[in-house]
Amino acid sequence: MWTARTIGRGIALALLALSSASNAATAAYHDQITQSAPVLWYQFNEGSGAAVNYGSYGATFNATYLGTPTRQATTRLGDSGVLFDTSDDYLQSGAVSPVALSGNPTFSAEVLFFIPSNGTCGLWAPFLHWGPSSPENTAKSVYFSFSQNDPTAAFAGFYNGGPKSPTGSLPRGRWHHFIWVRTGGGNALTGTTVYLDGNDVTGTLVPDPNLPANTLTPSVGSTEFRVNRARDIDGVRFFTGTVDEVALYDRTLTAQEALDHFHEAIIDIFQDGFE
Repeated sequence: MWTARTIGRGIALALLALSSASNAATAAYHDQITQSAPVLWYQFNEGSGAAVNYGSYGATFNATYLGTPTRQATTRLGDSGVLFDTSDDYLQSGAVSPVALSGNPTFSAEVLFFIPSNGTCGLWAPFLHWGPSSPENTAKSVYFSFSQNDPTAAFAGFYNGGPKSPTGSLPRGRWHHFIWVRTGGGNALTGTTVYLDGNDVTGTLVPDPNLPANTLTPSVGSTEFRVNRARDIDGVRFFTGTVDEVALYDRTLTAQEALDHFHEAIIDIFQDGFE
């Protein structure tokens, strides 16, 4: 006879199996991104050739794989990503960022990624970067990235200024979903909303204490887009781990869109607190 305890245990085992199998991009997640109309979108499914841009900017923004990244890396769901494991691994788009993403822009950026338990990052290693980076170009480039040398904290800002999440907010050894929604017009700290794993964590963000220009007004320049590398200090600004998806939008995503994307991207019931 089925008891409540037996049924409960069966449900728990079924959910555990689901959480083990559903830790990266799903077809439903791709549908959600498509509905939100990205301008730039890399799925990193290619075995050869360029990374295809599935966004509205089109094929001129396809990106070249540089270094020795591992293509079609496993993501536990049958989808694939790109594994970066050395300092020479990165991607660069074939065209430069448009005027709409220059100056003091409005945009949203999104990434689905995994950093292993021994994974590392260096100096605000970016999931997506554009604009010139150097001391004379302070506030002229975008860093959708990790914080300084911390692979467990997110950064959503510009060269030399912006907010970060607390250390430990992105624990290693599991998949994460990170969205930065930015409304232009303010300084490096204003207009930012950050979602980590489906939660609006904006209230926990703090000005990055390691950066001197947190209150400067951005004036972003135009360069190629890069994944896992900025435009300065080659061989230092990189992370080791797997990226499944990177998407960029030329508008602000709504809170409902951010939540919908997360729900379809990652179903990790026990680890993410959906018991």
